[in-house]
Amino acid sequence: MKYIKLFLLILVLCPIITLAADLRVSVSKSEVVVGELISARILVSTPDQAANALSGVLSFNPSKLQVVSLSKAGSVVNLWVTEPDFSNAKGQVSFEGAILNPGFTGSSGSVLTINFKAKETGVATLSFANGSVLANDGSGTSILNKLGQATLSIKALAPKIEPVIPEEAVEPPVPASVAKVSTTVPGAPVISSPTHFDQTKWYSNRFPKLSWTLPDDVTDVSFLLNDEKTSNPGTKSDGLFNDYTADNEVPDGLWYFHLRFKNSKGWGPVSHFTLNIDGTPPNRLEVEEKTLDDLNYKTSFIFDGSDELSGLSQYEFIVDNLKPEIILADKAHLYETPALSSGNHTLTIRAVDQAGNSLEKKVNFDIISPLTKASFYRWGSNLVIILSVLVPLLALLFALLYVLLIAWRKVAKLKRSLRQEVDEVEDHIHEAFDFIREDLREQVKLIEKTKGKRKLTLLENKIMRKLRNNLDETEKYIKKDIEEIAEKVK
Repeated sequence: MKYIKLFLLILVLCPIITLAADLRVSVSKSEVVVGELISARILVSTPDQAANALSGVLSFNPSKLQVVSLSKAGSVVNLWVTEPDFSNAKGQVSFEGAILNPGFTGSSGSVLTINFKAKETGVATLSFANGSVLANDGSGTSILNKLGQATLSIKALAPKIEPVIPEEAVEPPVPASVAKVSTTVPGAPVISSPTHFDQTKWYSNRFPKLSWTLPDDVTDVSFLLNDEKTSNPGTKSDGLFNDYTADNEVPDGLWYFHLRFKNSKGWGPVSHFTLNIDGTPPNRLEVEEKTLDDLNYKTSFIFDGSDELSGLSQYEFIVDNLKPEIILADKAHLYETPALSSGNHTLTIRAVDQAGNSLEKKVNFDIISPLTKASFYRWGSNLVIILSVLVPLLALLFALLYVLLIAWRKVAKLKRSLRQEVDEVEDHIHEAFDFIREDLREQVKLIEKTKGKRKLTLLENKIMRKLRNNLDETEKYIKKDIEEIAEKVK
């Protein structure tokens, strides 16, 4: 029961991630005839959770369908990681892009429009070989629920039923050469590009591809690619074809493709298509750390960059392995990191120009604990360092003083004991000396008594004087030595 309660508590506390995004294909109509054009739109649906990145590969049968062009018009994607591309040989259309903050939420967001041409009768299926939709949650959580598909029925062109006309009413057929005679010069060509879709945007591809549709009466094409906006390719025929791919790299810059058609009535007006080409990375990127004053485990960076041709579009910031953050080039050039753990970190900053070229720089930086960053705590830290040296010294000094105090007390006690012993010795010496002195005096008195009875000999007189002198000198010296010992032990 205890583990069941714990499991239920975890279910309640843990966030539930719902897979609520779909990628699907929507076609303008489900039945077409051979040779007819049809549009298919890739749509993203995510009504409950914002998406900020998606990618996929749409597959089709190349024997049934042929991609004519791709269009990003009206797309919810505003940052293409790689430009949408297609291969009629493999039967694939690939795309990968990001949706800047706050992401996309909705039921039918247009991602890409694909224009197909029906080639052969049968059933053609449009389906995803793979796909991905990531949430705008700071972690790039996958929220893809389902990949959809669409089916096209391609039929043969219905034969034209000729009305039954009475034999007498049948007129001789008009010769084919007469039926195709044009009445006016051809119109201006409609030019498109699968590599450089938008004439107002920049692209890094230096091998542009262009295509156009040839009217039935056109017999010749003349084109020119140069850096002049309104050039005329002239009246010299370059052949009859409906597409052009640059054989050599086109240098960076503004280029213009000029095209005109000719029919039996002559050359028509010139159409112009702009090609903005920038295949060179930005030329400058500068980064400088600006430490924040507040205590929040963050730091900030001042940055600036430049691109000589297309100009900068945005800056991308990656701290360690975290999710990239994007700052548009026209915003304030200050980046503040998220809250990080203390220690060493790496910032990767990437300047991206309008054509998608980038210049990258890495910066190593340290996050210091707020406690050590604050001035008060820096002072406290220095105090700790000082005390870590001073306290042991003080402890050693106090220990030495304690030892000296104990020694002094013991010495004082010893001196008191010595004084006491000296006093006792002095008393004993005085007692002994008094005893000796009294004894000697008794001997002197006996000698003196003898002197009254008889005359003392010279030797006896000499001994008596000697004893008196020695007694006086001994008493004097003993008294002096005792005084010196007593003085030393005070």
